[in-house]
Amino acid sequence: MIKKIWPIILLGILVLIVALVNGLAPGKVRKGDTVTIHYALTLDDGTVYDSTIGREPLTTTLGQGLFIDSFEDKLIGMRPGETKTFTLSPEEAFGEYRTDLIGTVERSWLPEGVEPKVGKQVETEYGGTPVVATITNFDETSITLDANHPLAGRTLTFDIKLMAIEENGPSTGSNQIILSWMILALGVTVAGFAYFNSRNRHRRTAIRVSAAARRFHK
Repeated sequence: MIKKIWPIILLGILVLIVALVNGLAPGKVRKGDTVTIHYALTLDDGTVYDSTIGREPLTTTLGQGLFIDSFEDKLIGMRPGETKTFTLSPEEAFGEYRTDLIGTVERSWLPEGVEPKVGKQVETEYGGTPVVATITNFDETSITLDANHPLAGRTLTFDIKLMAIEENGPSTGSNQIILSWMILALGVTVAGFAYFNSRNRHRRTAIRVSAAARRFHK
């Protein structure tokens, strides 16, 4: 009997091993988790625009607005230590460059004592909505403002490495996963024993009937 049920026992052991591997493996990133990453952002002309390499990694909670949605979507499902490279089109990143977001204001628009400087960012309004604009040009009487994001119209390539996850969202938890797999493994083993015990009972019954029949014919 043991020889016949050892494949079932082996299957149960394999299922249990899978349970332990999956349950003890690091979790995957989900919406709402706090993640720590290293990243490098490269523009379509090959310029490295920003990078955490050589400095402290960045830690933030997904969904709080630090990252754009398309960037966060690429993090979902990653495990600690995993690396990924991906490219975002302007539509996926900060939109196309819009000329209607460029305007000119009088120099007196600046608060008293504030001097204009190319590249300086100031708060203004567009269509009644507060926006941050960049001074791109100025003279004695006027200032040119650009309310486009500095990366508008650019294709962005990210190289990221997930360093750590702090799970904040709802989760079944590793212990529950292990328990579920252990129950499955136990079920497979018990089913195997029940199956072969049933076969053996039928076989023993058949032997007894056959023996009785032989005695009857004698």
